[in-house]
Amino acid sequence: MVTLLIFLFSSLKPTFTGCVVAARPIGVLRMKDEKGHDDKILSVASTDPFYHGVYELDDVYPHTLSEIAEFFKTYKGLEHGKKVEVLGWDKKTEAFKSITHSMKLYRELFDKN
Repeated sequence: MVTLLIFLFSSLKPTFTGCVVAARPIGVLRMKDEKGHDDKILSVASTDPFYHGVYELDDVYPHTLSEIAEFFKTYKGLEHGKKVEVLGWDKKTEAFKSITHSMKLYRELFDKN
């Protein structure tokens, strides 16, 4: 079963659904639900001056990371009958591995050339 890879994007500039924004992945929140692993990529706007010095999870306040993890735990838990476990944060290198893996799965499923 292939699931959607979720990106959490942070920017001080307003955006809208469907817009394309240059983003810099800085880490991955590892989660597990009834279907298996469910990674959430944390990224920041690469052109937003507010995030100029944010390149790794260590550049983000620990409480902010806790709030993000709690948001996803609560969000997933509100879906009827879903159990979710937050496994913790992993470094940006692991985020890129997750992104690469998802891109590979996408190509296998949809790129019929």
